[in-house]
Amino acid sequence: MLQGILHAPLPSADGLVASPPMPAAQAAAVGIAAPDVEPAAAAMLVDATEPVSVVEEGDWDMDETVEDAAGEKVAEAVNVELAGNDEPYTGFVGPSPLPWAHILEEDAFRTQCGYMRSADLKGIGLYVTLADVFRQLFPHTTLQRILRVSKVSEVEFWKFVACLQLMATYPGRRREEFWEKDRLLWDPLPPLHRIMSFRRFRNITENLCLSDAPPIIPKDEVQPIREMQHEFNEHMHNIFEPGTRVCLDESMNTFDNETCPAFVHVERKPHPNGNEYHTIADVETKIIYRMEIVEGKSRPAELPVPKHQADFGKMGGLVLRMTESIWHSGRIVAMDSAFCLLETVAKLREQGLFCVTVAKKHGKYWPRHFKGDHVQEFMQGKPIGKIFGYEMEVKEQPLRVFSVNHNTYAFLAVATYGVTAPSGPARRVRTATGLVTYARSNVLRDYYEARHVVDDNNRLRQGQMAGLDDAWPCKSWHKRQLLFLIALVEVNSFLAHRHFVLTRKHAPLLTFAEFRRNCAHSLIQLSSIEDDAAATDHTRRSGRVQAEHQLISIPRKRGKWDGADWSEVNQPWQQQRCSGIACSKRTRRVCSCNKAKAWCLPCHALHVEHSHVRK
Repeated sequence: MLQGILHAPLPSADGLVASPPMPAAQAAAVGIAAPDVEPAAAAMLVDATEPVSVVEEGDWDMDETVEDAAGEKVAEAVNVELAGNDEPYTGFVGPSPLPWAHILEEDAFRTQCGYMRSADLKGIGLYVTLADVFRQLFPHTTLQRILRVSKVSEVEFWKFVACLQLMATYPGRRREEFWEKDRLLWDPLPPLHRIMSFRRFRNITENLCLSDAPPIIPKDEVQPIREMQHEFNEHMHNIFEPGTRVCLDESMNTFDNETCPAFVHVERKPHPNGNEYHTIADVETKIIYRMEIVEGKSRPAELPVPKHQADFGKMGGLVLRMTESIWHSGRIVAMDSAFCLLETVAKLREQGLFCVTVAKKHGKYWPRHFKGDHVQEFMQGKPIGKIFGYEMEVKEQPLRVFSVNHNTYAFLAVATYGVTAPSGPARRVRTATGLVTYARSNVLRDYYEARHVVDDNNRLRQGQMAGLDDAWPCKSWHKRQLLFLIALVEVNSFLAHRHFVLTRKHAPLLTFAEFRRNCAHSLIQLSSIEDDAAATDHTRRSGRVQAEHQLISIPRKRGKWDGADWSEVNQPWQQQRCSGIACSKRTRRVCSCNKAKAWCLPCHALHVEHSHVRK
């Protein structure tokens, strides 16, 4: 874990930070009452009871100072009313952009809240293998329960996962083809019979399960999945620290059986059938660190109501549960229109989180407390790219509404922070009158950079190439959820290795296909080393084999080592296949640490090297 991070005092229930004190203008901008307002700042504030003016800050000259721009805009501010409405465009923070420009300009308030600027994966060093990253991100409690229930050793489980990865690397091939021994010379399929027999692989696929514990409530088929997701969430909370911005969205686990528990059909998804998980990911690394399955009618009525659902409804309670682990950290949560609940957004601000979400009209209705029709009517005829905004209050928490005309529609966003002043790189859009150049504000930039993060993680899992569910098309619903967990850990491992390891080693970035293939080889190699170490420990206790790695020739008319002696064969100099990965050489030499495995000279050198690394 990264050390030396200063944790400032956590905000209280009303969002205040005990120390150090916040500047008065900045406190007024975030809606916190400041007892002593500076005279210069007080003159710039606007009485909310007076007719409120709309200030267009999208055409600021970025070379101007904030004070100059503020003075010019105060002089030019005029009262604007909505066409066809009796009420003015109410709630705007005022004609002065001074508080807006100061808030979050240098991330001052979030720094006082004690948030981390970059993500952190604890325990990942510079010299780690792909298998180390994969195994560290897999929930240890879930793994131990799977091994106990399925009666599979840990070495066999990781070899099984490696076989799935290699099979998914070559889509469109029958499963039996990977275990064929007689194949063409140029056939690229890996010889999986060197890893485990096909009979053992098939037995593992039949016996692998999540849990054998009887459900607490009869016919509660989702109970093992709740345990799995709880263990995943706890494990990721212990080893992973998200960065400044996170994104809340949905992930689909494909399953075409409509009779399965918690089945949903989401038409807009690339894979519409199956089970839907709500997931939250770090924007910087795109690692998903928390998930929750949508149970729907499959949740028994005897179970207690989920946390926060009684006060904020199903969707509002979901948002609060998914973000509860990062409360009082000053992070930014980006969400799409499905999570645009203004009471929940106000609650997040009360709990020390910033939020930005899109406001859309679902059917006939806008989100509660949001006057979307008034805003859209006001935005008619406004220039493309120019940002407008006003401030409203929900649950005694100030929320800010941002609106900007795109080429064919008006984009509306609700946030608890930010300015309307454009910043960042210039963007261009082609209209009927030609090219229009504009820039986004910090709120819009945060949303557009964060909104696709979960989708990018999903695309790696099931979009770019064949997924693990294609390599193992199981019909059991519980096994499909386990396969979803394995695939999610695989993508998280790829993203973690890409961000935390390769960037520090200044090595070329791997594609996902290269990572999957190399990770499978690393899991096989590491499992073989652990298998050798277990055999060495057993033989050390029995006192039959020396600890040194010495090549020993098999005696004449002797075959394989059965643990006590050599088996008798008719041929005087019978050879055995080398135990090295993808090695087809035949030899009569075995290692003194484990006489059951034959080694050629090059593979024995690698075997000795990895054994020393293991020690």
